[in-house]
Amino acid sequence: MKKSQLLELVREVIAEQQSDQELEAALKQTFSQVAKELQSNQTQIVDKNGEVDEAALTLGAGLILSGPTILKIIGKITKTASKFFGGKGATGDKIVKIADKMHHFLIGVIEKVVKVMLPKDVDPKTVHKVSEGIFYLVVGGLLGAGSIEMAGKISTGNISGAAIKGALNAVKSGEIVGYLKNFIG
Repeated sequence: MKKSQLLELVREVIAEQQSDQELEAALKQTFSQVAKELQSNQTQIVDKNGEVDEAALTLGAGLILSGPTILKIIGKITKTASKFFGGKGATGDKIVKIADKMHHFLIGVIEKVVKVMLPKDVDPKTVHKVSEGIFYLVVGGLLGAGSIEMAGKISTGNISGAAIKGALNAVKSGEIVGYLKNFIG
């Protein structure tokens, strides 16, 4: 290997590490902003009488639980676009990896709760499967609620709101179908 080739390889590695850090920082900033937005709108979620606005709550929960899948879709599109323009699709691969980490984090949170409720001698694989099942049951519940909300938005003429709910419902449907294929297969 020539010295110039080695230097170019080192430059690529350094640039890739910076790119990874920038990508992770941007994603953290995005999800922090979503959390801040939900926090700042909590008075709209729970009114003065203590009534909960279920539409706002399910939208927030749907975005959080479907976030990894939405991110994975973005990563796949980014990878395809990069390859189309002659790139390697590395950024898309990084986005998909981060989406997988987020998904595993959410399942991990549920696992911690499930471990408390089950006997201590239960196999960790069983705990994981139960936790995944609970996760997708919640996603399914949000899909049902989202479908009702979408119908309500259509009936009031709120087409843009209905389109957003429809897109989120499509993501949730895809998540559930993927889970069932893996579970049955």
